[in-house]
Amino acid sequence: MGVISGACQPSTLAAKDVFEEVKLPYLSLSNTDPALTEPGTLVTFRLLWNEKAQGRRAALYARQTLKINRALLLHDGSPVAVAALNEFRDNFRPQGGQIVDLRAIDPQGNGWDNVARETKNLEADLVYFSGSGKTAGALAA
Repeated sequence: MGVISGACQPSTLAAKDVFEEVKLPYLSLSNTDPALTEPGTLVTFRLLWNEKAQGRRAALYARQTLKINRALLLHDGSPVAVAALNEFRDNFRPQGGQIVDLRAIDPQGNGWDNVARETKNLEADLVYFSGSGKTAGALAA
């Protein structure tokens, strides 16, 4: 027997301790918090990379494979988005990449026109957005 859940991060992390204590296998479908599978975790697993791995791999891919030099970084303000974005920044710069700007955007779309106007002339080779899929889709449209 085991548990499979797509619950939000706070409830997943709270439940993790219980599952670990009773040795009940637990598979999280959506939690990316590194604490979920920290060393010593025996019965808790995830389907998604944690946000640190996501940001790090994206930075490596951008610099090494795509040969991106200048990146504009946007996030929706959520803790998960900020963590992934910070990992991108912290791994992109040491490889010679330049961050032309880093800013939060309103997930509801307020002020996006201003962001577009203000960042238009920054000559970014890449816009790296970290946040919800819904916001990413609206931003790309």
